[in-house]
Amino acid sequence: MKNFIVFFLLLSIFSCKKNKYRDFSELKYHTGQFKIYSKTQGKTAKPGEYILYNILFKDNKGKVFQDSRDIKKPLREHVIRDTSLLKDLTAVSEVLYKMSKGDSTFMIIPLKEEEKTGDMKNSDTLFFYITVRDIVDEEKMIDMLEDEYLKQNAEDTEYRIKQIEVDQKIMKAWDEYNKGLLKSKLKRTKNGVECLILEEGKGPILRKGTKIKLGYYGMTMKDATPFENSFRIGKDYEMVLGANQVIPGWDEAFMTMREGAKSVIFVPSKLAFGKKGKSPIIPPDADLVFYIELHEIVK
Repeated sequence: MKNFIVFFLLLSIFSCKKNKYRDFSELKYHTGQFKIYSKTQGKTAKPGEYILYNILFKDNKGKVFQDSRDIKKPLREHVIRDTSLLKDLTAVSEVLYKMSKGDSTFMIIPLKEEEKTGDMKNSDTLFFYITVRDIVDEEKMIDMLEDEYLKQNAEDTEYRIKQIEVDQKIMKAWDEYNKGLLKSKLKRTKNGVECLILEEGKGPILRKGTKIKLGYYGMTMKDATPFENSFRIGKDYEMVLGANQVIPGWDEAFMTMREGAKSVIFVPSKLAFGKKGKSPIIPPDADLVFYIELHEIVK
């Protein structure tokens, strides 16, 4: 955090002054200046090693071109073995080669008129704030890549298993509803949403104004055509109850349930998309069915 405060102080200085800052060094292979802030006097990367880093890249107008600070995986720079090619590398690579683990660098690159194109057509100066998170050898890098691959595969497998589970639950409920086998199990709201509670959840009944995260899978009642599925992308939907953010049937049904509840709800068209439908999948006057998991209340 301290380094980012320093960065923004420097950014304000350079936005007002275009002359060289006296504590900065000149880049060797590019036009620009930089300063390295070191926590410790560590070793720089050797040829063949990998530099793991984060970068914030913006211009003098405040436009951000790249910000990797919130990305879980840092960016990677493979240190080349042929030093004769150093002059062909980017300015970012040039300063990375001078940094050690834990270092931060502030770099300023003035743009020539011919370089002011595309997204940078209104820019005069580019600012880079770079932090080196780690320096690893090739063996460690291979291990890290394998771990990433295995983790991604595990997440993908988890999504697929969850999707199969959700498919089975909603299709079973849809089939039994159409056969009239759920009549004794359904709870009906005052305006006609029918709820099949699979798991009750915990805590008090949800109230208007409560913000919740949920997973959902929606189909048409007539022919079980799927139209929306948050489980497929693995991302919850957030909403505030009773705030007209969703179809009325959702608000009405959810305010009869508790946090953690799992259910299948059958929503009549008048409490869904009504006579207009929702082109191109949901036709006018379509009754809908949803599998719902109310994951958590957002405080």
